[in-house]
Amino acid sequence: MRNEKLKDIDNFTVKKLNTQGQLIHKTQQESNLIKIDLSDFNKGLYIMTIDSPTKIFRTKFQKL
Repeated sequence: MRNEKLKDIDNFTVKKLNTQGQLIHKTQQESNLIKIDLSDFNKGLYIMTIDSPTKIFRTKFQKL
């Protein structure tokens, strides 16, 4: 599990996608602390997007 704290952002959506763009998991967050539990994910490359009313953040991550 990994914790990330986002500054100046609350009430946002976190989406995790596979490399084909298929939605794997989606959650609605109301605080700026994101807990990412990857225990149910297979090994591989993923894309995570964080969408708020004012910002969009996108990153890639790999589960080893």
